Amino acid sequence: MRLIALAAAAAAALIIGGAASAATTVYPVSHFSNAGVANPNRLLGNNPNTNNIQRNDSIGLNYGTDIIKFTLSFVVTNYSGNTTWLWVRPGRRGLLTFTNASAPGLLAPNGTATQNLYVQITGPGTYWINTDVYESSCHTIGGCNAIMFGNSSLSQNGSSFQVSVVGATPEPQAWALMILGFCGVAARLKHVRQSRETALADASGVGSALRIAARAHRLSKIGLKAPLVRRHRARRRWRSCWSGWYRPLRERS
Repeated sequence: MRLIALAAAAAAALIIGGAASAATTVYPVSHFSNAGVANPNRLLGNNPNTNNIQRNDSIGLNYGTDIIKFTLSFVVTNYSGNTTWLWVRPGRRGLLTFTNASAPGLLAPNGTATQNLYVQITGPGTYWINTDVYESSCHTIGGCNAIMFGNSSLSQNGSSFQVSVVGATPEPQAWALMILGFCGVAARLKHVRQSRETALADASGVGSALRIAARAHRLSKIGLKAPLVRRHRARRRWRSCWSGWYRPLRERS
């Protein structure tokens, strides 16, 4: 039953993960790099104000928390209409430096090897970018808490897009694992509590038996019997008396 309950919790997490994770989306708390982006503070927090990102512009955003196994979301409100590529790469922001995460086998739109992820902007909307390919590298560098992104040099001349919000949302699978972990901890604590209660009950029973035996022993030393023994013997005497006078009456009848 416990395994069924855990499986049900994981399934529920996968089903409602999208709605639940929306409430836990994290947003940038500061920027640490800027190349050509005007008013970079507009990209901090859940800010509806847009910011124009032209070809070759880039910016670094710090989330202040680990975003491994998070999906990035870019809310694009407008774009120039020509070929436009958004690139992004997670990494770790320290006090003064940004360490890039890496992933094997990534290719740029022109087919060359790269360490960036790309998505083509084709119109207004929310663009989701999964960063699972960087998970191993993020663990190696101590976690990823920031990203670099921009408008690629592979975009056409004059390309641009306007972005208002850059969020990072936990994946439903991560929610399922967290819920399974919580359920496992709860099940373990319940098992430990039941084991302690059983041990205490056993100890209480043994203690009661020992106390009864010790009391009976003390009473026997002064010539008295324990109440249970007295009652038992009185009952036997009563039965003996009853059969003694009732048997002759029955025989005479």
